[in-house]
Amino acid sequence: QLSEYIKSFSYKDNINTLDEIAVTVFDKDENWLRDWVTLKGDEINANIIVVENGENKVLKCGTFFLDDKEFGKSEFTFKAVSVDITSSLKNEEKTKIWSKTTLKNIASSIASAEKFSFKFTGNDVSIEKAEQKNQSNGGFLQQLCVMHGFSVKVMNKTIYVSELTALESLESEIVIEKKHCMDWKISETDNNTYDKCIIEYKDSKLGKKVKGTASVERPGYKQNTGKTLRISENFGVTGTFEQVTKQLNIIAAGKLREKNQDELTVSLGLTGDIQIIAGRRLTIKGFGQYDKYKYIIMSTEHKIQGGYTVSLEARRCLYL
Repeated sequence: QLSEYIKSFSYKDNINTLDEIAVTVFDKDENWLRDWVTLKGDEINANIIVVENGENKVLKCGTFFLDDKEFGKSEFTFKAVSVDITSSLKNEEKTKIWSKTTLKNIASSIASAEKFSFKFTGNDVSIEKAEQKNQSNGGFLQQLCVMHGFSVKVMNKTIYVSELTALESLESEIVIEKKHCMDWKISETDNNTYDKCIIEYKDSKLGKKVKGTASVERPGYKQNTGKTLRISENFGVTGTFEQVTKQLNIIAAGKLREKNQDELTVSLGLTGDIQIIAGRRLTIKGFGQYDKYKYIIMSTEHKIQGGYTVSLEARRCLYL
């Protein structure tokens, strides 16, 4: 409906961050300023349609909700995000204790309360106790997912929760050669990255020390760095000694993943391609030593302005 007015369009597709669109339309007659009134919270559906050999191929960007507006000379710009700005998923702080449950059950309950559909991928995680303290449902769920090595995405009024180890273990879906890149950047850092994580403290209920550990191989070093992340926080974990140990091992792996996710990252700019979306596995060619790794796409930006381009941010799969 807006296609004939569009000056530019961008779609940001993200893991663990809300998707968003930004649209600038021509408004020489100031119709959007005067008669074509838009309200914050208005629902917008967006697709990118590419015609190849006479056939329409569609990237369904999803449903978005207007939250920012800006008027200028002969144009109107608005931005929209993938969660209704009136939804309690992001706006209403709540306090609740979740006991003797699982990550899947918590995510499903939150989706149901928000009247969202729900999809879960991977191995479920037992949670003896988790405290939601003055947090929105969305903020709490994201924190819980990151802690346990999962990603969360909200799209088309659906909450997707996916185990990152399960995603990363799948075969690469996309191969990109250096010669096809309009621009590229590969970054490595040692800052705040670790070989191992140890969570250890005295459990007052069990009356003894409990411990969780995780480790990861870190290619790119001439030898192991020996860097260990030590944490004494109990994360509200409860249960038998075996249950606590199992949960702390999972959380330790999640903390390692969180710390090491920017250790090796790839940024690529390409001509438009609707196959490039967040969550897909990627291999690259023509980049020397970096060709041997598999990457997972964490965010993309599809942009249409005098042509169609896409940029992506990916990180090396961590296999935790």
